[in-house]
Amino acid sequence: EESVYITEADFKRAYSATGLALDFYRSYNTTYHDPKQYFDSIQDIPRSELAFCNQTDMSNPQRMGFYEQHSGDPDGVVQQPDGSYFAY
Repeated sequence: EESVYITEADFKRAYSATGLALDFYRSYNTTYHDPKQYFDSIQDIPRSELAFCNQTDMSNPQRMGFYEQHSGDPDGVVQQPDGSYFAY
């Protein structure tokens, strides 16, 4: 299962301007629609704000264990044979 978060403001902007319903998967068929105009480009992300996963808490087994325990999201982590977790 995949999902995407769209702010209400962006949803309303697309729907008001073109009738494009960004909460409907067929609206992303680029043969008929241009949904990218309502999203930032990957080039808009400052490279200085990116980090390798092994430089973040996503590679910290203790933090990922806390994440699983408190979020109730077991699909967001993978449990290792030793009982530790890493981000999925």
